[in-house]
Amino acid sequence: MAERWTKERRTEHTRQILLDAAEEVFARKGLTGAALEEIADAAGFTRGAIYSQFGAKEKLFLAVVDRQRQRFLDGFAEVMMSFHRLSDVDIDELAERWRQLSSGADRAV
Repeated sequence: MAERWTKERRTEHTRQILLDAAEEVFARKGLTGAALEEIADAAGFTRGAIYSQFGAKEKLFLAVVDRQRQRFLDGFAEVMMSFHRLSDVDIDELAERWRQLSSGADRAV
């Protein structure tokens, strides 16, 4: 039997899809060049879904920035936790992981 999604789960799912689409469009076109219609189309929703979730393009942009910031912080915490003690840190490995993390929070390994 198919699992029923709660309203909260559907709302969060919609939010994540909109953020994914917005991240891609903002990365290509910037804040001023990105149109809500293009973001909505890329996500498979209407502009109304964006307004319902975020209220305005600027708030959507800030949500994208906040998500990237959180990914970066989570990635950095993971990198730092991979070393048991600071004296165990391989500086070259840390520098490489920092470079990867800085080039894209979701691309660091």
